[in-house]
Amino acid sequence: MIKKVSGFLELINRLIVLNISISFIIGVIAAYLLNWLGILIVIIILIFAMFKKKKYLLLLAITLFSLLIGVFKMEQVKIGRMLTKRIPSNVVVEMEAEVLEVQELNKFEQKLVIKPKETIAVVGKEIYPIKYRGHMLTTSIDPIDVGIGDRIYINGLLTTPQQFDDFRYDKYLEAKKIYHILEVDELTNLLHSKNTNIFKVSFLLNKYISKSVDEKLPIQHANLLKGIIY
Repeated sequence: MIKKVSGFLELINRLIVLNISISFIIGVIAAYLLNWLGILIVIIILIFAMFKKKKYLLLLAITLFSLLIGVFKMEQVKIGRMLTKRIPSNVVVEMEAEVLEVQELNKFEQKLVIKPKETIAVVGKEIYPIKYRGHMLTTSIDPIDVGIGDRIYINGLLTTPQQFDDFRYDKYLEAKKIYHILEVDELTNLLHSKNTNIFKVSFLLNKYISKSVDEKLPIQHANLLKGIIY
């Protein structure tokens, strides 16, 4: 009898966890595809569907809470991207960042994709912090020994990607969460990662998944799926 009760409780716990996960994902999708009015309509439908049976009220509360967390998370991502893209170009910045990708173009030129950690902008004599969400592409004519996962100090001129007549380079980079290009003046490796090989495998796997998703889905659906995965 005790084993049956224990098994039943375990099943209930799994169903609750599954419900939370599905509701969170629905919240993310709703925030991506609908406006707040559409989300409100979804919530009202859920309330009417479950309120008739009071024993489902707890389940309803858990569902709505998870749904709203998903909506809030997606809105945070949208706002973060919007604010990041509004950061002015042609501003001198300095920061600590994590290296996500290394491209050795030749012995005189190196490109890095980095994730900023602590960013400071310098405009004239004013210095102020920036909350940067997303990645940057850096260009350097003085390559140094860096690997994926390393923590670096870097400063230079922050610019926005150029637009070409037949190629939207800015949209191409934006799909990779890259919103700015940093023309490097100074680059120093602060900490070599001990897990460089693990980072490389993880990076290659993420790149393969991202490429497969881009090839098989329309761009909006692909971006949504990658946003949930990553």
